Amino acid sequence: MNTSCLSAVVLLAAVAADGLASVRPPAVAGSFYTDDVQALRLQVEKFLEQAGDVESPIRAAVAPHAGFVYSGPTAATALVGIGAADPKRIILLGPSHH
Repeated sequence: MNTSCLSAVVLLAAVAADGLASVRPPAVAGSFYTDDVQALRLQVEKFLEQAGDVESPIRAAVAPHAGFVYSGPTAATALVGIGAADPKRIILLGPSHH
């Protein structure tokens, strides 16, 4: 299972917390997902395990981005399917909430 796309999407908060200047600090860490980097990694890994394998790769998905307690499992399933396609490029579109 190729989980790099989920890591790239979901763990931006963890990357920002590790001090990379090119990624803005997470705006809602501690509100919609934990602000603890290790706990966040474990939670994402659990979502991926629960998503399991896909029957066939998908090339596009509309995935939710609400708080992890609501959207984590569904987003993980969508992203595992995309990861199975071994994409060369990932394009994210999303709203600005500010």
